[in-house]
Amino acid sequence: MSDMVSDSFTTPEHPPREPTSARVLILAPVDGDAAAISTALGSAGFEAFECADLTTVSIEITRSDHAGAGAVIAAQEAFSSASPQELENFAAALGEQPGWSDIPLILLAGGGASGEDRAWEIARGLDPIGNVTILERPLRRTTLLNAVAVALRARQRQYELRATLRELAQHRERLRELVERKTAELAASIANLHASERLASLGTLAAGLGHDIANLTLPIRARLDALRASCPPGEAQADFEAISRAIAHLSQLSAGMRLMAMDPDRESASSAVTDLAAWAAETMPLFRAALPRHVRFEQAIAPGLRVRVARHRLAQAVFNLVQNAGEAMMGQASGIVRIAAEAASPADGPGGMVRLTVADNGPGMPPSVRARCFEPYFSTKGRAISTGMGLGLVKGVVEAAGGTISLETAPNAGCTFTILLPSGTVAHHGGCRSDPAFTAAVSIGNERIIGLARMFVEHAGGRFARHEGHGRPGADVWALDKPDAAEVASFLESDPHRRVVVLGEGEGSAIAALMETRPDFRGRLRFLPATPTASALREALTGVTRAKTGAAG
Repeated sequence: MSDMVSDSFTTPEHPPREPTSARVLILAPVDGDAAAISTALGSAGFEAFECADLTTVSIEITRSDHAGAGAVIAAQEAFSSASPQELENFAAALGEQPGWSDIPLILLAGGGASGEDRAWEIARGLDPIGNVTILERPLRRTTLLNAVAVALRARQRQYELRATLRELAQHRERLRELVERKTAELAASIANLHASERLASLGTLAAGLGHDIANLTLPIRARLDALRASCPPGEAQADFEAISRAIAHLSQLSAGMRLMAMDPDRESASSAVTDLAAWAAETMPLFRAALPRHVRFEQAIAPGLRVRVARHRLAQAVFNLVQNAGEAMMGQASGIVRIAAEAASPADGPGGMVRLTVADNGPGMPPSVRARCFEPYFSTKGRAISTGMGLGLVKGVVEAAGGTISLETAPNAGCTFTILLPSGTVAHHGGCRSDPAFTAAVSIGNERIIGLARMFVEHAGGRFARHEGHGRPGADVWALDKPDAAEVASFLESDPHRRVVVLGEGEGSAIAALMETRPDFRGRLRFLPATPTASALREALTGVTRAKTGAAG
């Protein structure tokens, strides 16, 4: 093999390679060919490794994830002298290469036609698992080195392909994880959407029930008052009182249901002023009903407190705290939930604040839950029916009103939520208005009709007053059964928005004549029978309310 050596050969340029990945395995078992080839490759800067037999070649090319060799140089006679098992193992080693790998095999053919035929037979036997290049001997050094350089350059491209495939596999894995995460998020969003739809349906149902209950209890209360006034003292009065208390409780529950059903974003949290005493009268029965039977409910609302937050938003936020407390104490034999409100002390922060607390003696929260409880969408449980507000949204309601919320808790020590809210500066009727919607004066002798009128007026947000004697009252509507035409005319002339409801007067009366002489009073005078139906009286009074507020009546 001395004819293979040439000082004029220049080492080909080839790209950087991984350590040991460019080894050239040499299998040439006769005439010292392996040593000569190894020397030639080493002098050119290639890394050579001599193998004793075909089994060694098979082992080396399967090391390090099939990257144990850059190329293989094998003499034809190495295959001729190998056993069938060695040939089978070598073929298996080539066949087990990963998809990116196709290790180059340089096969050195013997001289003459018979050597070429044998080399071709070996190459065909390895097809399609072997990447075989045949070089005929005697072989010049330059030809060998150039063939090795080309083989290693191709091998380097395979290594680059391996790196690309690994990156693609990593991207594919990240994509799979992303798809799984987004799919889970989508499923959660769909579940939340379905829950929101259920809550919206429940809210609509609650609003309708609250409205219907109020409409049903109003005439019952009015007739009950009339019956109580007409019955002599006795056992029946106690029954009237019991029925009245039950109806009042039902009315409070219906009012609380309407508050809970309102859209929390319908009104700005900082634009309305809520009277806490009136708010408590509406909501406390609902809060009490939301707790398990074994949990006692207490309240301590100081009088005269007003806060600057819409009453329905405050109701929904506090209901969420009460409901959470009740659920936390389901496993206890007994429990207490207490709602309290008082003027904040200087130690609480800036002046002009009201402190509202919701406390329980339940299991409390561990530090891990306490640290995250106000995060949006954080929950430790699933709930089929609720306000739809988590503690994150409760915090949002409070902060939107210019307040703060804090929590004191520890395991087995209960929870105390402290809410500081800006104090309202104007007293609001029922937690909503600074003035009644209208004022109604009644000059009627029938106590039953008076009771009905009072109920209708107050339910419509108006102020009720009995007017006795002569002279016009200071009111928006005047209902009377013995009208004086001059006084009625003076009452209507004093304000174009005033209305009069007359009972028991008909055609030929002085009031009817007034209608003929004063066409500008038409539409502002309404006539009813001396004993009107409850619906007619209610329509007359609420019609006056709509006329005053400018709504269609």
